[in-house]
Amino acid sequence: MNLEYTRNKNFPIIEKTTNPRKARAETMMKLGLEPKHYKKGVYAIPSQSDPKNAYMVFEKAGRWYCSCPDRIHRKVKCKHIFLFQMWSEMKQALLDHSEVETPHEIISEIESKGAISCKYCNSMEIVKNGSRKTKVGKKTRYLCRNCNGTFVLDDGFKKVKFTPEIITLCLDLYFKGTSTRKITDHVKLFHGLSIHHTTILKWLKKYTQIISEYVKTLEPNVGDTWHTDEMMVKNGGDWSWVWNVIDGETRFLLSNLVSKRRSIVEARQVFRRAKEQANSRPSEMVTDGLWSYKQAFKKEFYAKRGTKPRLIHKAGVSKEDNNNVVERFNGTVREREKVMRGMYNEETAQNLMEGFRNYYNFIRPHQALNGKTPAEVAGLNLELDENKWKSLIEKAVKHHSKSSVN
Repeated sequence: MNLEYTRNKNFPIIEKTTNPRKARAETMMKLGLEPKHYKKGVYAIPSQSDPKNAYMVFEKAGRWYCSCPDRIHRKVKCKHIFLFQMWSEMKQALLDHSEVETPHEIISEIESKGAISCKYCNSMEIVKNGSRKTKVGKKTRYLCRNCNGTFVLDDGFKKVKFTPEIITLCLDLYFKGTSTRKITDHVKLFHGLSIHHTTILKWLKKYTQIISEYVKTLEPNVGDTWHTDEMMVKNGGDWSWVWNVIDGETRFLLSNLVSKRRSIVEARQVFRRAKEQANSRPSEMVTDGLWSYKQAFKKEFYAKRGTKPRLIHKAGVSKEDNNNVVERFNGTVREREKVMRGMYNEETAQNLMEGFRNYYNFIRPHQALNGKTPAEVAGLNLELDENKWKSLIEKAVKHHSKSSVN
């Protein structure tokens, strides 16, 4: 959170260059608070307010986790994570010429071996235990030495008739502008498989929800200038509005919303979603001349203390301040929406827009970004495999499974 805009009068204004949580971690180090080994790859850090209590810190898949409320609810890098990192660096400096492994190296070794945890007790004492035959081939069975439970990893394609490659192929063709009936013709012609076009729609709904829940937990490193615009789409024989907020620097689509109206309520809702995704506020927002933007912007981004962000209202193509970034994105959405010849209802439209946001941010390479995706430019390098859809779904399911256990 950018403390420059906080409403808490009792909290001091801290310059952008200073991270308050890191400063608190340094204070904790000076007081002698150090991480203690809890179990393999997990460390306990005593609470500063209650020494009898402790928070668990560990790293997994390139992301840091902590059991403290600051990390869980605000989804920010808390002081306990900063403390562990500084402590690890200090240990590394002391053992620079030693072959003894530091905690950070131990965690990295765990990650390199797959970081598989038990679906029942979350233990990492896992060994292979044969295989199980499924409709899409054999899958490895695992045994937990801690609770003796056996399980097969849920990679997002559990209990499905078709292979992950066929399912992700259908997803990719759909968001590239191919209709569901043409996708079924393509799969029949080149793969000899019969898929009903409604099955593709079910896949779209299922995997859009899985991926969306996962990407909401990620924090892109976006720029200070955001662009907002709305466009009309055909929806159930009537017209609806699609709102989009996109970062001008990384082209990362922060939020979108489908609504029947263009009032202050809807404008505030799409702004709020953008704030939650970025976990920050912009220095300036570029919009067109819609009247509801002014009040919504003040309600969501102004604060009693600190510098107020700037609203560039009534931006135009011929003006110095233009909205070309989001207008170009609207054109991309229009290409997909024309193929559908309208959407059935508002739920279908919202599901399509959320799915398209995932495709736009994490799958589709951008020529303006030198062939990278907005997520990669925004620092969210998830190290997706060549089949980005399959890899993204697997990461989303793995994250969901771990959250459920915790």
